[in-house]
Amino acid sequence: MSEFTRYSRVLLLMVLGLSAGACYGFGTFGFEFHHRYSDPVKQILAVDELPAKGSLEYYSAMIHRDKIIKGRRLAAENDQTPVTFLDGNATYRLSSLGYLHYANVTVGTPALWFLVALDTGSDLFWLPCDCSSSSCVHGIRSPGGPTIEFNIYSPNTSSTSSKVPCSSDKCEQHRKCSSPASTCPYQVIYLSNGTSSIGVLVEDVLHLTTDDDKTNKPVEAKITFGFVSFTSFVLKSHLAVVENSIAPNGLFGLGMDNISVPSILAKENVTSNSFSMCFQSDGVGRITFGDKGSSDQGETPINLRQSRPTYNISITQISVGGKTGDLEFDAIFDSGTSFTYLNDPAYTLISETFNNLALDKRHTSKSTDDLPFEYCYELSANQTILKYPVVNLTMKGGDQLLVNDPIAVLSMQGGAVYCLAVVKSDSVNIIGQNFMTGYRIVFDREKMVLGWKASDCYNIETSNTLPVIPPSAVPPATAVKPEATARNSSNAGAPGSSPPPMTNKSTQLKALSASGPLNKFDMSQVMILSLNSAESTNPCKVLTLVLLVSASTSPAIALSLNHYEKTCPDVESIVAKAVERATMKDKTVPAALLRMHFHDCFIRGCDASVLLYSKGNNKAEKDGPANLSLHGFYVIENAKKEVEAACPGVVSCADILAFAARDAVVLSGGPTWEVPKGRKDGRTSKASETIQLPAPTFNISQLQQSFSQRGLSMDDLVALSGGHTIGFSHCSSFQSRIRNFNATHDIDPTMHPSFAASLRNVCPIKNKAKNAGATMDPSSTAFDNTYFKLILQGKTLFSSDQALLTTPKTKGLVYKFASSKQSFEKAFVNSMIKMSSLNGGQEIRKDCRVVN
Repeated sequence: MSEFTRYSRVLLLMVLGLSAGACYGFGTFGFEFHHRYSDPVKQILAVDELPAKGSLEYYSAMIHRDKIIKGRRLAAENDQTPVTFLDGNATYRLSSLGYLHYANVTVGTPALWFLVALDTGSDLFWLPCDCSSSSCVHGIRSPGGPTIEFNIYSPNTSSTSSKVPCSSDKCEQHRKCSSPASTCPYQVIYLSNGTSSIGVLVEDVLHLTTDDDKTNKPVEAKITFGFVSFTSFVLKSHLAVVENSIAPNGLFGLGMDNISVPSILAKENVTSNSFSMCFQSDGVGRITFGDKGSSDQGETPINLRQSRPTYNISITQISVGGKTGDLEFDAIFDSGTSFTYLNDPAYTLISETFNNLALDKRHTSKSTDDLPFEYCYELSANQTILKYPVVNLTMKGGDQLLVNDPIAVLSMQGGAVYCLAVVKSDSVNIIGQNFMTGYRIVFDREKMVLGWKASDCYNIETSNTLPVIPPSAVPPATAVKPEATARNSSNAGAPGSSPPPMTNKSTQLKALSASGPLNKFDMSQVMILSLNSAESTNPCKVLTLVLLVSASTSPAIALSLNHYEKTCPDVESIVAKAVERATMKDKTVPAALLRMHFHDCFIRGCDASVLLYSKGNNKAEKDGPANLSLHGFYVIENAKKEVEAACPGVVSCADILAFAARDAVVLSGGPTWEVPKGRKDGRTSKASETIQLPAPTFNISQLQQSFSQRGLSMDDLVALSGGHTIGFSHCSSFQSRIRNFNATHDIDPTMHPSFAASLRNVCPIKNKAKNAGATMDPSSTAFDNTYFKLILQGKTLFSSDQALLTTPKTKGLVYKFASSKQSFEKAFVNSMIKMSSLNGGQEIRKDCRVVN
């Protein structure tokens, strides 16, 4: 094993969950957290110091780490303004620092920032204080950049600091005090061997700020935290010890005890006694203090059976592939654990039922495999469809939680396997992050209920965050996704409103992470696109395997907002000008570019394969039947030439097409957005694969399947269909609706008679006009919500358009978007970013028309 591999293992075996075995109170706070393998986050160390996502080392390390640690909105009723950390609500989950979620918090007077880990499994907030260079970590290297120097707290230099006396009701270990006036000591013994935090308690100011898009008013909250002059917060087991590599600059406890920050904030009436965490498949998420969830969320009581309460709930039923087993057991919802841990009989029930229903050959483990999971199944080299049983949990009270992310895909020598990502536990049951993926989990400590609601973590009215790729669109079992839309809500914090947007003014966090989003697909492992919708009654989930290659091939593809910041800072301006020039000469260019981008993403991911020219007998995508009417290729080719002149060999054709599609929408009067960057260009393009494109004749079931196989939801389906608000269609695409529709109707009865008559005039039976057809809507060059109004009037061209009225969910969205252009535009932006983040390329072409 190489030195790099050995070093990576050391980092990966660090602690994630930090449940405390001993130790130790109405507005809304919001911040955002990112997965340990998120690309912004991976920048805390050089990428080559981390394991390949999806590799055996990746999963083995996380399982090992979990075993070490595993024990560890209705808005506020007083309608207070939401608040967040002074440096903004962005947080990041840092893999090199024990896989915990980190945020910049600001404490003391004068204010100092600290990079603290967020942990629901422990209660106390502690900071390193007055420690020597040998007992504290004073900084950490950012990749390719300077060392980020950590602050060390000192009560002697903060004018608002005071030590907590032993006589205080906050001092639980007063029996260890020599006198009532002594400073209160504390000791937290974590359940990982040899891991603890020891010090004394102090009080100081936690600096917050309002976050309501109106003002940024400072808010100060007096909180109690641990003063750690030295820490044994390291592993002292058989693992190699990396001093203080877990929470080196502090830990922010989110547990239920009175000493935790949420408890203190509630007791001081800063916020209600509840918070939520939203989880997406790449680990991007959001944490919001004061969020009590919504009236339509699932809920189950929190059990208070322990002397040290945790977020413990009861599960009454497990369903796997439609096979239901009644079995009541308790489990802890632990955001600090990657996978789910169950003891018997729950483990045997879920694993053996899954195994009995699995369609693929079970993998026979070898001694060299060291697989972290027991139930794994082999994927063949040419396998494109993966089906596995749906896992469903019924909680006490009867509400159900559909598990969106129960499997992990692992790359191995000679192929790959997928595994049921559940580990057999010999102690407590833990519902880990993989079972929470795709949900906003609400920890309502006032009502003592745990709530959940399906969420993409970004479809929030006030969020300026990019939508995340859904859990269905991920490589391995924990996932990937990201941030940035417009902030335009003025009622954040009001009852029923959404939490505040993601913000990040911290230069330190930005240096340790790509401050933008991180749409990441590890194409060097196995890339999986999507599951069936959670609404589906199909007992098996279906995934499409887009690529299956050896783990030793290309590195992971990471998207970020600042990908070209140093290498080609003017690329977007160059592309925008090229699109604008072309549009001035031809008003149909914007619709053509938007459609081209859509068709590109729906075949092999957004890899510019649609731009490749046919060669010999190999017909490329652009010559496939569904793409024969595509035009505007010259716009991308010209833009590429200009970009190459400015930045040779740097910018992919796939990124240029993504920019151009965005610019096309803007030039048509639609919204703008930040396009995540860093796509690679594909080397394969086949005309035969264009059959995968959703056809204008599709019904709602066919549309749903097509979108879900690409990680796109029903919401995305309706929003992206709104792209039909610009453009033109040939008669052949809707001919079947206006003549010989079926045995009883000549014309589709869902089509307005006068509209059908006008189309019959445009497209006569013996039509000799080469390009006869109709505009998608009367305002065919204006990006607006007219399309949705036309659906309700029966005046759209395609059967697939009218099909949006055939399910309650899609029909409701059509009505919503027809009545609110703003709602449509927000949804469209979110869905465009999701779709454009599907990428499977391998190179940066010099010429968009041919591979290198």
